[in-house]
Amino acid sequence: MKIDFQPAFAVEILHDYYPDGISRDFLFAPTPHCQLQLQNLGLLFKETPEGFLVLYETNGEPGPPTPKRPLAAPLSLSFILWPRSPFLFNYSELPLDKTVEQIFVCSTRQKSLNSGQLLLSANPAGEFLSAADLLSLRPQRFQVGVETSADSLLWELQDEQGALLQRQRVPTVEGTSQFLVDLAGRPPGRYSLRRNGTLELDFYAADRLVSGFPFGVIEIAVDPLVSNDFSFVGGDGRVQFRRYRLKLQARKTTWEYFVVAKYETEVKPTDLTLTLDDPPVTFTRQTAVTLADGSAAIPFVAGTPLPLSQQPLKGISLSKKKGPSTPKLAIDNLPNPSVSEVIPAAGGKVISRVYIYV
Repeated sequence: MKIDFQPAFAVEILHDYYPDGISRDFLFAPTPHCQLQLQNLGLLFKETPEGFLVLYETNGEPGPPTPKRPLAAPLSLSFILWPRSPFLFNYSELPLDKTVEQIFVCSTRQKSLNSGQLLLSANPAGEFLSAADLLSLRPQRFQVGVETSADSLLWELQDEQGALLQRQRVPTVEGTSQFLVDLAGRPPGRYSLRRNGTLELDFYAADRLVSGFPFGVIEIAVDPLVSNDFSFVGGDGRVQFRRYRLKLQARKTTWEYFVVAKYETEVKPTDLTLTLDDPPVTFTRQTAVTLADGSAAIPFVAGTPLPLSQQPLKGISLSKKKGPSTPKLAIDNLPNPSVSEVIPAAGGKVISRVYIYV
């Protein structure tokens, strides 16, 4: 009998930092739990230039392809993402305050079409990965403790479908209530912990990931929480190919050019002008500052945040006066800021700084 594999679903990672929109930022692999599932279900994992692809073995019979091994709910396939670049958060519009105890969790559950695309990000108001996709990463067995004046607290542990897994009223001892979250023997995944009915912790539990410092996890599920649009398995058990997308946005920063009079020491701040015509951006000259090495620098600050890009923005020019009204071009096509450094500032502002020596 002929052995035949057909695509079940594809995951594409897109990023508008790159001119072609395709991300080159990640390594992918099935989680250890998922690797066993793939083997048991006759599924193959394959990396692609855009992300990865999962294929299923067909029964090899004439007619529409049918999985050789049934793919039925409940089923959840999880895949790990590791960043390739140490500067990924610098050039991506992602929270700079993310901690190593957090990961991005992107799932097909409870999703709807977004402009005709099957997007994996959680924010219903936008299409890009964001802080809304962050969860705490925990082992599958850990202890939680809170200080309280109450005699006892009611702790409830639920899975992602809302099923109650643990429920225990814990007496308070010396002002502290402690609860042991015990998910040993349960599959890795998203869980929630409530204290007296109020959400205490929304988290992703996976022993094998805690020490690996992954960027995130993508979960492709087949269960009642997945709409038919998002499910790669139809109600008849046949595979309906789906293409899922995870989109990252280039970070916009406030560009600052510090012009340092290293060679032309007689230059006056009012002699200098910095311009960008396309797109039209006004660079405002600021009061001169003294750098750590004693040099004088004249800052020019963009009035509009500009996106960082792998393809440099051209046309930023520095001019200086030759005479009373005749400008002389000093430098054309100034370099763009490096993605190796961004500077968080007040109010959520992020600064990119370039030093120009004249």
